[in-house]
Amino acid sequence: MVVCGEDCCDECFGDDSDFKFYQGYEDTGMPTSSPAAPLGTVVPGRNFPPTASPVTMSAPTLPENPELKDDLLKHMKESPLFSDRLSDKNSHAYEAFLWLGSTPNFDELDEFHRLQRYGLATFYFSTNTDAGYPWKISESWNSGEHECNWFGVSCEDDNTVTEISLPGNRLSGTIPPEIELVGLGNMLTTLNLSGNNIGGKLAVQLGALKHLEVLDLKANDFTGQIPPEIGELFKLTSLELQANELTGVMPPEICQLREGVLDELITDCDEEDPFSMVTCEIDSCCSECY
Repeated sequence: MVVCGEDCCDECFGDDSDFKFYQGYEDTGMPTSSPAAPLGTVVPGRNFPPTASPVTMSAPTLPENPELKDDLLKHMKESPLFSDRLSDKNSHAYEAFLWLGSTPNFDELDEFHRLQRYGLATFYFSTNTDAGYPWKISESWNSGEHECNWFGVSCEDDNTVTEISLPGNRLSGTIPPEIELVGLGNMLTTLNLSGNNIGGKLAVQLGALKHLEVLDLKANDFTGQIPPEIGELFKLTSLELQANELTGVMPPEICQLREGVLDELITDCDEEDPFSMVTCEIDSCCSECY
């Protein structure tokens, strides 16, 4: 039923064409069904044996590690939020718990590194939520390698995390409360997650990272109000929150940091921009409105 002239096709196939049936099949004039050959038998006319249907295998469920659970709950006993998330089998915190407890070198980790690595693993699972749009680079993350060798992570003396820098790396999801555990070594000075697709509310636990000097969260999808807990970061010199969907008034606790070492405070507070929804006075608080 296809029309094709001589100026196009070099041959037309029709009922009277000189066609030879494929060897191994008998030309009876009508299609017939052949009895199934036993598995492993070579069917005449084929150069390969028939294969069995593939079997779909589900990924095995990782077991809980009671030693790790005791370590985590001991540290989190004063925080119902952390313990509740650890008990929620649908949470990224629980996913990180199962992963860490099953790593081959788990027994080599002391309690500090178990907590630090758990915080990083939960952060990874929480910000790598889009299977069709995963992290651009995730080299060594959630592997057996020391966390100081994970892409975007810097450490002091190859031991304690001092910096997480993952700008424009296709992060999604949300910042989990467990980010607080990454700062247990009191050396985390830089957190740069700019230019990603992280959303939700800013985690109040960011205020627990007491040694932060640079907090760059610009150009993401954060919503809601800016938590006043960030005003507890007295060593902060730069805070960039612009190009998000944050709302409300800049907390006075953060404005007071401008009297100290906070030189750069930028957010969406341009009164002439209808998409800027944060109120922040230039003279008394913000250094720049975006």
